[in-house]
Amino acid sequence: MGTGMDAMRVRGFILRLWVWWLCLGWIFLSSCVVDRTKWEGGGGEDRKLGQREERGGVSHPAGGLDEGNIVAILDGERVSLEEYKNYLYGVIGKKFLEAFLTEKLVFRRAEELGIRVGEEELKGWVDRQLAEQIGRYGSRDRFLQELKKKGLTLEKYLEEVERNAPLMVRIEKMVRRERISEGNLRREYEKRFGRKAVLEQIFFSFYEAERKEADRLARKRAELVLEKIRKRELTFGEAVKFYSESPTSSKGGSLGYQPLGNLPEPTRKFIEKLGVGEVSDVHRTPVGYHIFLLKDRRGRYVHLLHIAITSNPKYRLDVSLRRRVRRRVKEEAFRVYRRIKMGELTFEEALAKSGQREGKRLEFRRHQSIYGEDFETRVFALKVGEVSAPILTDVGYHILRLEALKPPLRPFDEGCRRDLVDILQKEEVTVSQMKRWTERLRRRARITIK
Repeated sequence: MGTGMDAMRVRGFILRLWVWWLCLGWIFLSSCVVDRTKWEGGGGEDRKLGQREERGGVSHPAGGLDEGNIVAILDGERVSLEEYKNYLYGVIGKKFLEAFLTEKLVFRRAEELGIRVGEEELKGWVDRQLAEQIGRYGSRDRFLQELKKKGLTLEKYLEEVERNAPLMVRIEKMVRRERISEGNLRREYEKRFGRKAVLEQIFFSFYEAERKEADRLARKRAELVLEKIRKRELTFGEAVKFYSESPTSSKGGSLGYQPLGNLPEPTRKFIEKLGVGEVSDVHRTPVGYHIFLLKDRRGRYVHLLHIAITSNPKYRLDVSLRRRVRRRVKEEAFRVYRRIKMGELTFEEALAKSGQREGKRLEFRRHQSIYGEDFETRVFALKVGEVSAPILTDVGYHILRLEALKPPLRPFDEGCRRDLVDILQKEEVTVSQMKRWTERLRRRARITIK
C-alpha cells in the first residue's frame, strides 16, 4: 500500500480499524434486539420499563426481560441489550455511522463491478503491511518496540490488519481498475507525454503582502511601547507585563545570562552598545521586534530583559485584516494588468518592477501544476504571446504570458495506451490514492442520516 504508515500514524490506523469493527458490532447488536412494542404493549410495569428505556435508563427489575436480551446484571438489576445499544450509539455518534456507511458503499461498489477477493489476496495484503512497517523501522525489533510504545502487541496489530483487509483489498483493486479507464489513460497521457506550457509570470503573493503588513504593525506597536517607557508612562516591567508577546513575560522578560558570542551577530553588535540599566531602541529580528534592557554585564555574559512583539502574520493579522490585505493584492494585480493592456507598461517592465527573486518562469504539462485544474485550463486556453488577466490561486494572483506551447512527446495511440496500462498496473497504490477514491465514492452517493 505504497509508503505504509509512519510512527505517528500507527495508533490512528489501528483506531480507524477499531471504529469500523465497533460500527459492525453495533449493527449486529441492533439486529438482535427484541421489538420494543412487545414491552410497550404489556402491563403497567412493562410500560414504565419502556419509558425508562426512552429516557436512556440502564436498570431493569429482575425477571422483566428475556434472558437472551440481557448483557449484564448490575447489583441484581439487569442491563438490556437495547439499553446498551442506545448507549453505544450515543458514544459512537454520527461520525462513526458515516464510517460504517462508507464501508457499505465500498462493498456494494465492489459487488457491482464483480470484484472478488480471495484468501491468498487477503494474506498477501496483510504480509505487505507487516513487511512495510518492518522496513520502515529498519528491523522487526524496532517495529515491535514502536508498537509497545503505543500500547499494542504484534498479535493485536495483525488482528486489526486482518480484520480490515477485505475492505482495503477491495479499494485497492478498484483503484487499479479505475487507473486504466479511458478517461484516466487520457489524463495520464497528458500528464506524462502531452503538450507543455512555457510561461513567464508576474506573481502577486498573499503571503508577502501579509508578511509586510504584519511587520509594519509589529514595528508600530513596538515603537508605541518604547515611547510609553521613555515618557515614563510605564516602567520597563509594566511594559513587559502588558505588551510583551514572549513566554518570558511571566518572568519579567528575563532571558537570563547569555554569552554574547551565542547571540546572532546583528543582535550581539546591538547589545554591545548598551550600558548597564539602559533601555534599547527597537531592534528587528526574523521573528519580530524587541526592546532590551541590559540588567547586568559580567565579562562576555550579559543579563537581558526584553519585550517581544511578533511579526508573524498568523498572530498579528485577524481575519478582517487578512481580507483587507488580500483585497489590496487583487487591486494591485488588476491595476498592473490594465496598464499592460493599455500599453502604459510592457510585460517585461512590470516583471522587473515586481521584484520577484524566483518563480518567474513556469513549465508544466496538464495535471502537473501545483495550482490546480482551473489554473491549468486558463493557461492552456492562452495563445502564444498572449497575456492573461490576473488568475486567482490559493497563494495569490498570477499574470501570465505564454512563451511557448511544446508539442506532445508521442501520439496517444494504441501503443501509447498499452505502455500506460503497463506503467499504471505496476505502480503501487498509496494510502492517499485510496483515501481520495473513497472520498469520491462517498460524494457521489445519496446519503441521508436521520
